[in-house]
Amino acid sequence: VSMNDANGGEGKLRGLVSNVPLNCGGVNTQANLFVGNHIPFSLLLGRPWQRGNFISIDEQKDGTWLLF
Repeated sequence: VSMNDANGGEGKLRGLVSNVPLNCGGVNTQANLFVGNHIPFSLLLGRPWQRGNFISIDEQKDGTWLLF
């Protein structure tokens, strides 16, 4: 599987793990996770996860907060 990044680069992904249970601040969610080598982050929860779990992002002076 190929995926394009925000900078126009392309990376190869090794596969997909579906319906992975995730706990964030005591809230249980699920995500479909793509797996790859040489990825510059440990976990990236994108827009599909955000929309599927009705997550809002709240920018405040003391930080960025996820609202469930």
